[in-house]
Amino acid sequence: MYKYILTFIAVFSLLTFSSCDEDIEAPTLSRPNILLDESKSPIITETSAEVGCRVYTDGGAPIQEVGVLWQLKTTESLLEMQFPELDGDAVKVVGEIEETGIGAVTALIEGFAVKDTAYIIRMYAINADGIVGYSYPTRISNNLSDY
Repeated sequence: MYKYILTFIAVFSLLTFSSCDEDIEAPTLSRPNILLDESKSPIITETSAEVGCRVYTDGGAPIQEVGVLWQLKTTESLLEMQFPELDGDAVKVVGEIEETGIGAVTALIEGFAVKDTAYIIRMYAINADGIVGYSYPTRISNNLSDY
């Protein structure tokens, strides 16, 4: 009986620990914000905004693409947040990043169509393994009096 218990423990341990794959790490990004000019004023108009964030990690492979996703805020609730994704309805703008792939990301969003409207922006980074990392979304408005 003791032999069967030891065999069971050995087989169970082997199956349990050998089936664990290495966790896939996605690139990590800071929350996006509207960039400021030399006079510390937001770079935003009624039709465009310059946004940026920081890529902290590359997820184990070099960053191949960075950018911003944006879409019209469709929920009325201030508490309910939307999460634009690459395969969704959001507009995608490819941005620029430092050569290392780690550092500041900037992108120019153009095409805001409706004045005094809220938009949701979310930065993304894709590494050489095809793993996508997203920032937390941010609400911006093209109502210039908000800034």
